[in-house]
Amino acid sequence: MKAEDTDWRSIVALYDVLLKIKPSHIVALNRAVGVGMVHGPEAGLAAVDAIDGLSNYHLRSSVRGDLLMKLGRNTEAEEELQRAIFLTDNLREKQLLAEKLNQIANMTKLKIGFADSQKADGSGRST
Repeated sequence: MKAEDTDWRSIVALYDVLLKIKPSHIVALNRAVGVGMVHGPEAGLAAVDAIDGLSNYHLRSSVRGDLLMKLGRNTEAEEELQRAIFLTDNLREKQLLAEKLNQIANMTKLKIGFADSQKADGSGRST
């Protein structure tokens, strides 16, 4: 089974049930990930932001950073990912979060390079 074959709608439905049976901030955060996969990053971000708590939990910042990154809100994404790195003691998690920061930096470089090539040409086409 590939990641893209995941039945995110069913996962969200199961988290909805779990929230009714045994509500918790962690269950709500996991549900928000699913919401982001089903309804898009804006909906996922709204679901994360609706959780009252977890402000010092690294996975909340990690999820927010990922969703912000998908929305192209790179400055905010960088801030959240840096916060997640600060909040975790797990070295492997720090490495994964740093890799995401590098992805953002590379995307920013590509955008700047593309914009510069259009300015240099003056025609709106890259040279």
